[in-house]
Amino acid sequence: MGGGEIKLKERLQGLAAIAALPSAAIGVVGDVFSPVGGSVVVAAAGMAALCTAVVLLATMTVRGQKFYETVWARMTVDTDDARWIWNPARPWTSHALHVVSVFGVICLLIAGKSFAASDGGGVLASNVSAVSVAQQQMGISEKLYAEVQKTNQALERIDTKADNFKRERSDDPRKELLNSGVMWEAIRLERAIADGDIRTVDLFLRGGMPVSPMGAAYAFELGSPDIAVMVAKYPSLFDAGKCPAFLARLDTKAILAASPHAAKLVRSLCANDVARAYAKEKLESAEGMLAAEVKTVREEEAQRKPVGQCMRDLANDKNLFGKAMETGVRMPMGGLSDYDVMLYGISHAASAGRTDFSQEIRAFCEKQVKLPKRDNSFVDAVKSAEKLADWVG
Repeated sequence: MGGGEIKLKERLQGLAAIAALPSAAIGVVGDVFSPVGGSVVVAAAGMAALCTAVVLLATMTVRGQKFYETVWARMTVDTDDARWIWNPARPWTSHALHVVSVFGVICLLIAGKSFAASDGGGVLASNVSAVSVAQQQMGISEKLYAEVQKTNQALERIDTKADNFKRERSDDPRKELLNSGVMWEAIRLERAIADGDIRTVDLFLRGGMPVSPMGAAYAFELGSPDIAVMVAKYPSLFDAGKCPAFLARLDTKAILAASPHAAKLVRSLCANDVARAYAKEKLESAEGMLAAEVKTVREEEAQRKPVGQCMRDLANDKNLFGKAMETGVRMPMGGLSDYDVMLYGISHAASAGRTDFSQEIRAFCEKQVKLPKRDNSFVDAVKSAEKLADWVG
C-alpha cells in the first residue's frame, strides 16, 4: 500500500466489490432453491457473517492501546475518520471486518426478497422463465406444487366432512343452533325475536323452546310481521296462564297501531278465559279513569265565572289575604292549581310592600275562564282496552 494512504471512499468501493461477488453468488443459488428452503441458508450465512464481524470489531485494537480497553475509549481517540478502524494493530482485521459486514448485509437482503417470493419459486423464477423451467427439470418446483396440492386436498376433505356433519344434523334444530354458535336459552329466543332473526326464531320454535311473555311482547311490538306470524303458529309453546303478563307489557300506542299480524298473534296465544278476565278488568279500569276525568272537567267548567264577577268576588273575600299569607309560609312546590299560584303571587307582592293585588287577581280570573288543554291519554287507554277485549274475546 505504498504511494500514499488510500482514501476512505476508495477503500469502501474495493471492499464492497470483494464482498458483493461471493454474497451475490450464494444469493443466486439460494434463490433458485428457495422453494425447498434455499433462502433460509442464505439468511443463515448472512447472520454468521455479521456475528463474525461483531467478534472482529471487539478484538480490534489501536496501536499503543491495550486489548482490554473499552470500545468507547477507542472510539473517542482524537483521530480523524475513526482512524483506529483503518489502522489497527493488525491490518488484516480491518479488511476482514469490512468484507464480512458487507457480505452479511447483502446476504440478508437477498434472503428476505427470496423468501417473500418463495411461493412463485423465488425472485428469479418469478421474473425469468428459464429459471422456472430449470426448477421444474430439477424437481424443485414440482415438490412445492405437490405439497400445495396435498394441503388443498386435505382442506377440501375437511370442508366436505363439515358439510356432511351439518347436513346430518339439520333435522335437529337444537344441534343446528349449536352449530351456529347460539345457546339453547330462552333469552336467546327473545333477542332473536327483537332483532328480527327469522332463521334463529324458526329453529327455536321448531325445537320446542317455550315463548316467554317478554318474547311474545317483542314479537307484537318489535319483531317483523313474519316473526309475528311464525310465533302465532306455536300457541302450545306459550303458557296461557301468563297472558296477563304478556298483555300488560303491550304499550297503548302499539296496541292502537297494531297490524293484523300482531292482532292475530294475540288471538292465537291468549284467546282464553284468563286473558278475557284481564282484558275486562283493564277496560273497566280505563273507563273508570276516563269517567273521573270527565267529571273533573265538568266541575271545573261549573265553577268558572266571568272575569268581572270573579274579580269582585275575590276582592270581597275577607279571607283571601290570610290564605295568601299561609300559602307563602308553606312555600308550595310544584303541582299548584291556578288558585294556589294567585295566592302565592299575592303573598310575594305583600312581602315586597304592595297593597294592591288586582294584578294577581285579574291574571287568575282571566285564566280560569279558558278551558285547559286536556290530553287524550284516558280516551286512548279505553280504546286500546277495547281492542284487547275484542282480540281475546
